Amino acid sequence: MADGEFDIRAHRETYSGVMKLTTFTIAALIVIVLGLAFGLIAKLPLIGFGGMIFGLIALMLWALISD
Repeated sequence: MADGEFDIRAHRETYSGVMKLTTFTIAALIVIVLGLAFGLIAKLPLIGFGGMIFGLIALMLWALISD
């Protein structure tokens, strides 16, 4: 293999970790956007912001226990 080529087999764990982090980051952004939508636009602050906090905590716990 030439020096300039990238071998994914040598970086499989790193790639897996980056993809997992990206997945959880996107999920957290979706939870935040939905929480803000319900909290600000629908004028249901308790449901929106409470749900957003609960969702972020649940997402954090899911990230901690998933392999």
